[in-house]
Amino acid sequence: MSESVNMLFEMACALANGPQDRFVEFADALRALDEVSPEAARALAAKVGLGRRKAYYLLEIADMRQRMAVPAERLRGIGWTKASLLARYLTPKNREALLTLAETRTVRDLEILLAGGEVSGDQHCVLLYFSSGQYKRLSKALLSFGAMKAGRGLVGKEKALMKLIAALAKAKSV
Repeated sequence: MSESVNMLFEMACALANGPQDRFVEFADALRALDEVSPEAARALAAKVGLGRRKAYYLLEIADMRQRMAVPAERLRGIGWTKASLLARYLTPKNREALLTLAETRTVRDLEILLAGGEVSGDQHCVLLYFSSGQYKRLSKALLSFGAMKAGRGLVGKEKALMKLIAALAKAKSV
């Protein structure tokens, strides 16, 4: 590695291993490194345990920040998850409205709104932990009630779960 690439590599590595609220600076450093040496950027990602997807999202955040002149402080307030969602949608015309939306909404609400949906105020989140075997059984059941595979996860699982519950309730009353 050249001296300048090595300096960028070391700076990005320090940012990656620092506090999580430095994600904007890390994204910028990763982008700068990727521009001069994609191989060094991949080596950095491997060294700090950064998966390909997260690296891609961080690069998108750096591109958005540069393209749209979004202050680092504002993105830190929004958080990296919401910032990565905005990266695909932010334009000069909607910049202020979407940044404000991200500052005032949850990640889930922002995902729905950016996709053109409507947010229901009457929703509850349930977090469940399953063993591998239990998750396999749950996935199979949800798929049979209308959920669909999407990447490593499922979409439509809420509706599928409610259909499953309705079927169980109906079976008990028979």
